[in-house]
Amino acid sequence: MIEAALDEYLNSTATLLTAKSRREVIKGVIDEVLGYGPIQPLLDDNDITEVMVNGPLRVYVERFGKITRSDRTFRNDGHVLRIIEKIVAPIGRRVDESSPMVDARLPAR
Repeated sequence: MIEAALDEYLNSTATLLTAKSRREVIKGVIDEVLGYGPIQPLLDDNDITEVMVNGPLRVYVERFGKITRSDRTFRNDGHVLRIIEKIVAPIGRRVDESSPMVDARLPAR
């Protein structure tokens, strides 16, 4: 439904996008609404065993036992906090000034 609505919206505006850019926009919106925003592609990658977010511009992944910096970024601190809340709320955890760090596991796929 989301994809159809976005497709309809993009068709109704004068937005000129290549087919690839159009798919990326739609996937990005779906990842924001239904997934975990900019880190969703990392979570979908079976080779990645851990994702570490240390701020909007510092996202790291562990792949094959090696930690590297990802090219994925968040818009700002608020964007990071919204995604973190999506992750920790179902398990009864929270992140705030008194508890600024959290270690949480996502449900198994």
